[in-house]
Amino acid sequence: MRKLFYLFILIWIMSSELYAQPTATSSVTATIILPVGTQQSTEMEFGKFSAIGIASEVKLFRDGLQIVKGKIKLDNQSDGAAAIFNVTDINLCAYSVTLAYDPVIINKKHQQETMGIDLYRINMPPMKNNTKETSTIIAIGANLRIAPTQLPGTYFSTNPYYLTVNYN
Repeated sequence: MRKLFYLFILIWIMSSELYAQPTATSSVTATIILPVGTQQSTEMEFGKFSAIGIASEVKLFRDGLQIVKGKIKLDNQSDGAAAIFNVTDINLCAYSVTLAYDPVIINKKHQQETMGIDLYRINMPPMKNNTKETSTIIAIGANLRIAPTQLPGTYFSTNPYYLTVNYN
């Protein structure tokens, strides 16, 4: 009986039609994008001026306007320029902009003569929650402090100031 049962199973398996399983393939990709980007387009430039023996200050505003406090004569041929940054953000990215307010020291090349830059002015865009790619221009101005005995020459910053874009 048992042999008959196995014979029946064997005949049934051999007589049935076999079907192959159909298959399909798919590829997987992922792209990581930078949600927020920054690029500097203009350096901060206080222009050319002459100091006349007393402590003075050049205030550089975000629009490039210069105001002098003290006895400084600005060169008519040399305009100031605010630092300009372009912040680009992508879909649905909330971000805010901060600027380190630490004073920056600028040095005369190959000498120990310095000037300080502080009291930064930044046009702070409101915190954004965008639904498309946008671009925001950020301008930064500051105050340059000139000592009464400041030596003539060109002064450079050895350390940068930092603009930080925080995003979620």
